[in-house]
Amino acid sequence: MKQKGEIGAETRFQVSLPTPLAVLTVFIAESSQEAVEPALEAGFLHELEQILAGIPHDQLAIQWDVAVEFGILETNMPFYVRDKKAGIIERLIRLGYAVPDGVELGYHLCYGNMGLKHFKEPEDTGLIVEIANPLFAGVQRPINWIHLPVPIDRDDDAYFAPLKGLKRPTGTQVFLGLVHLADGLEGTRRRMATASRFIQDYGIGSECGMSGRPEGWRRRCWPCIAPWPRRPEARRALISGTAHISVRRKL
Repeated sequence: MKQKGEIGAETRFQVSLPTPLAVLTVFIAESSQEAVEPALEAGFLHELEQILAGIPHDQLAIQWDVAVEFGILETNMPFYVRDKKAGIIERLIRLGYAVPDGVELGYHLCYGNMGLKHFKEPEDTGLIVEIANPLFAGVQRPINWIHLPVPIDRDDDAYFAPLKGLKRPTGTQVFLGLVHLADGLEGTRRRMATASRFIQDYGIGSECGMSGRPEGWRRRCWPCIAPWPRRPEARRALISGTAHISVRRKL
């Protein structure tokens, strides 16, 4: 595709991976989690090593999909660690270090997408910021981006206000998942207008992937995104295994 000029020369192949906690919490009884976790994490990291061995590092991007972690914090999904937030942050930092320099790294901070619904609607972006800031401080390699959800009905100041406290490092991009099928370009612009009061220099994308969508979704959602890669300030598109598409745009 690069040779044909269909995608930009800087575009990378993005592989989106669930975290070990996604399996540990959902499939392993809490009483057995501590015993199972080391082998489970080792298996995940072995698969990551296989990916790293098969794709040139300067062509690769790895995204950790962080959803169950918010389920643990917001809905008391079972996790054996007493200090759940600290335990989650520690594990996410460890996963960041598993991605070597030269490979781009991102975190998709998610509230789930079961039947196109969150397991809980986020009250605001506060908890996302509480997870992201320690990641920025703890992962001593570049975090190239984070992606976070914006529910369709949240175009209010209260939702975006905590983003003023986001301590992202220089070079880290923030993608807001504010593109929705139901209200297309009009709704996207409305949510962007509010977001821009609290964060600058961000990209946009769908809230939690574009898979499992009904017939005709491209016709409604794609106009929100497709024109931007042709603009000089839009550096690249990110297409993940869960079919997120985010395009960076300076506002």
